[in-house]
This record gives sequence, structure tokens and C-alpha cells, in this order.
Amino acid sequence: MIRIKGLSHTYRIGKRGRIIEVPVLHEIDLHVARKEIVAVTGRSGSGKSTLLNLISGFIRPSAGEIEIDGCPVTRFSEGEWADFRLQKIGFIFQNYQLIPGMTVYENVELPMVLRKVEPKQRRRLAEEMLERVGLAEFAAFYGDELSGGMQQRVSVARSLVLRPPLILADEPTGSLDSENERALLDFILQLNRELQVTFLIVTHDRRVASIAGRRIHLQDGRLVGEGAAV
Repeated sequence: MIRIKGLSHTYRIGKRGRIIEVPVLHEIDLHVARKEIVAVTGRSGSGKSTLLNLISGFIRPSAGEIEIDGCPVTRFSEGEWADFRLQKIGFIFQNYQLIPGMTVYENVELPMVLRKVEPKQRRRLAEEMLERVGLAEFAAFYGDELSGGMQQRVSVARSLVLRPPLILADEPTGSLDSENERALLDFILQLNRELQVTFLIVTHDRRVASIAGRRIHLQDGRLVGEGAAV
């Protein structure tokens, strides 16, 4: 699902001739197989979120190559990236990223509106996904009317409604209590098993990493460890 070769990234900070280059990632090689759950661990500042942003095309690498689902994406234009993300990648964020002023149903429906899915099919798929995450009766609610755990389930439903083969999750349980964290992790395992979705999860939480079949560890922007999660 993901092949990365020699991936490096340097941020350029400053202006007016006072530019400082800050290396963040150094020659990362990584392979994620289809249907895997892989956790990326490391301390704050180790490069975890930068790696996720590079894989998702939100920033461009200084060097190296990225291939996703057989497509060489490194040199995609912004438009090509936008289309590719809608088709191939779902996102789960720590802070849910629900759209204010939209109902639960409208948030889940949004990716299909962007893909110009026919209205009847949008309704069927949105209702099916809300049923799957246990929120069908809350379709008309707004995000700020829901608990944190429920908002995260809306985020998951939105990320999966178009059935992308890959989900990128950035600290997905960081805003949840232990009960809701366990429920979300169980749901990720269920989705991986039933829908065969590939997950790449950035986390510093050992409980989150424990559901992964494999864990990679970043330190100071370098891949320093890889193996079965414990």
C-alpha cells in the first residue's frame, strides 16, 4: 500500500536572507503492506507528524520517493493530490476536525459531495456508515452536541464513507478518555478485519501502538527501530 524510499525533509525558517534550514526527516525507507495496521512511534519532535504530512501530500519532500497503492505520488500537482486523497486516503485527526455548522449527517456526507456522488447513493452510504459507527440516531445533531468519543466516531465515519483503502491517523485517541479510547481501538481492529482497510497510525501511546501488527520508531528524524508491536 505504501512504499517510501530515501525520504528526507528540511524546513526552511526565516525571511529576508536570514534562512535557517532545520532537517526533520533523514532518508526514511518504509513499506506498509495492504491490510496492515502499522504504528509510528516516537517522542514529540521526532518527525512523526511530518512523515504523515508527506505521505498525505500536504507538504512536499526535500528528497525521496513515495508510492501509494501503486501510484508514484511524489510529483503530483495540488489538483492531482486533492483527487487522489478523495479516492484513496481517509484521515482521522486528534481533534476530530468536524465542520462547524454542519450536522453529523452533513459531515459524513461531505466527501461524497466533493466527489459528486449522486444524492440517493450519498444518503444510502452515509446512513450505512452512521449505522456502522452506532450514530444513526444522532444524524441531525451538531458536533458540539456530542461527546468527544462520539465526535471521533463521526470523524471515522467520514473518513471511511468512500471506502478508501488507506487510513492515516494522527494521535487518534489523544483527546479521548480511556473508555472511549478502547472503543475506538476495537473499532479500528474491526474495520481492518471486516473491510480490510490499511491503517498507518502516528502515536506516542503504547496502548494505541499495541493494536498494530508492526511498529516503527522514529528518533530525531531517523528510523531506529521496527518490529512487532508489544
